[in-house]
Amino acid sequence: MFGRERELDELSALADAAARGKGGVVLVEGEAGIGKTQLVTATLTRAETSGFAAFRAAAEALERGRPFGVVADALELHPRSDDPERAEIGRLLTGEPSPDETSNPYADPTFRIIESVGAILERLASKRPVAVALEDLHWADVSTLGAVVSLARRFAAMPVLMLLTMRPSPRSHDLDGAVERLWSRGARQLRLSPLPDDAVVALTAEVATAAPGPSLLRQVRGASGNPLYVIELVRALRDAGALRVAGGVAESDETPLPSTLRETILRRLSFLPADALELLRLASVLGSTFAADDLAAVAGQPARDLLTRLQEPVRAGVIGEAGGALAFRHELIRAAVYDDIPGTIRSRLHREAAEALATAGASPARVGEQLALAGDPEAVPWLRRAARHAASRSPLVATDLLRRALDLAAFDHPKREAMTSELLTSLVIVGRMAEVEPLARDILARDPPPLLEASIRSNLANALLYREIRPDAAREQFARAAAVADIPDWLASWNVALAALVQVLDQRAKRWPRHQGVGLDGAVRREHAA
Repeated sequence: MFGRERELDELSALADAAARGKGGVVLVEGEAGIGKTQLVTATLTRAETSGFAAFRAAAEALERGRPFGVVADALELHPRSDDPERAEIGRLLTGEPSPDETSNPYADPTFRIIESVGAILERLASKRPVAVALEDLHWADVSTLGAVVSLARRFAAMPVLMLLTMRPSPRSHDLDGAVERLWSRGARQLRLSPLPDDAVVALTAEVATAAPGPSLLRQVRGASGNPLYVIELVRALRDAGALRVAGGVAESDETPLPSTLRETILRRLSFLPADALELLRLASVLGSTFAADDLAAVAGQPARDLLTRLQEPVRAGVIGEAGGALAFRHELIRAAVYDDIPGTIRSRLHREAAEALATAGASPARVGEQLALAGDPEAVPWLRRAARHAASRSPLVATDLLRRALDLAAFDHPKREAMTSELLTSLVIVGRMAEVEPLARDILARDPPPLLEASIRSNLANALLYREIRPDAAREQFARAAAVADIPDWLASWNVALAALVQVLDQRAKRWPRHQGVGLDGAVRREHAA
C-alpha cells in the first residue's frame, strides 16, 4: 500500500470495533483506478488474520438485471450449495421450486430473500466476526441496493463489517437514494483522494524496480496520483522497451501514450453517455485545460447547453475546474481520448477549432495553436502575431511561438528571414545564446536585406560576447553591423558605440587579475546589468 496508510488504519479500526460487536457499513468512494479494490483487499487480509470470516464480490455492468447478483456471488447463494440455507436462497433467486413446495410465479420473494440473507449473516457472526465487501456498487441492481440498506440496520449490534465501494459516476437515482439512507443510519464514508507525490514516486520505483528519473517522473505525474494509471503506464513503457534502468535509476524518453494503457483508460470511460464522450473528444483537441467558452464555440452550442453533456464527466472525476477554466483531471485521460481520434480527423478538428475560435474573437495564440497542431501553414501569421503580443510579457513564450512559426513556414516563405531575426532577438533576451550563432550565420549566408543584416550581426555579437566571451569576434560583428549600407545613422552609431564598449571592457579586464573575481566575463555582465 502506497499513500493509503491512514485509510487502511481507519478501516482496520472499524474492523476491530466490529470484532467487539459494534458493526457497521463503510462507503469507500473514488474514481476508477484510485485504489478502492487494493484498499479493500488489504483490509480483508488484516481482518482474516484477526479471525474474521471474509466474503467478497463485485457487481458487473452487464449484470444489472440479475437480482441480488453481487450479494449472491459474495455469499455463494446458489441452488447446488452444500449449505441448505444458501441452497434455499439460491432456488428463490433462480425461481427453482424447493423439493417440498411448488413455485408460485406471482409471489415476490424479495422480502424472504433479504430476511434469509440476514439470517445467514447472523448465524455466521455468532461464531466469529464477519467482513463482507461488495464492490462497484454503481453497477448493482436495485434489489441489491435494497438488501444492503435493509441489512445495515442489523449490523449496529452484530460483529459484521460491510465494505461498499463505488465510483462518483455513474450514479443512478436508486443508488443515490440508497446512499442517503445508509448515511442516515450511521454508515461511514471514505473518499479516496489522489496519491501524494511521495507515494507516486515510491509506487513508480516499485513497478520499475529502480528509482524513477526526471523524465519518467514527468510522465507518471500526468496520472495525477491515480495508482492504476501509474502502474499501467510504467508497465506499458517497460513492455514497449521504452523503459531503461542504469545505475539504479529508471528512465524513459517522452513517448506517445502506449496503446495498452490507452485501451485500459478508454475501457474505463466507456460507461459515459455517447454525447459526453463526443464532447470529451472535442475538449481533448483544445488541450488539458480549456475555457468553457472555447469548448462552446468549438461544439457550436451555448455554454449553458453543455452543462447536461458535462454532468457525467464531472461527476466521474474526468473533468474538473482549474483556475476558472475546465481541465482534464488526468493528462493521461486526455492523451488517451485524443490519441484515439484518427490522425486525419484530428487535423480536421484542429482546423475547425481554429475557425470557431477566430470567429469567436479568441486570441491569436489560441487560434495559432490549433492551426499549428493541424500542421496548417496558415498558423504562421497567427503565431507571429501572438509572439509579438507576448514579447513584452514573456519572452520565453514569444521564443517558443516564433520557433513553431518557423517550423511551419516554407523555406521560401516571404517572412522567414524577418521571423528568424525576431527569434534571434528573443533568444538573446532570454539568454539562450548557444542557439543564436547557427541561426544567425545561416541567414547571413543568404545575403539578407540591410536592416535585417544589421540586426542579425548585432544579435550574433551579443551571443559571441556573453556566451563565449570572444571580444574580438563580437567587436568585429558590431563593426560590420555599423558598416552595413543603407541603414539609419542612429543604428550605425549604436553599433559603433557597442564595438567601442567591448574594446574598453576587454582592455580593462586584461589589467585585472582573474583570480580576484574580475575578468572580461565579470566586467561584461556588470556593465550589461548597469
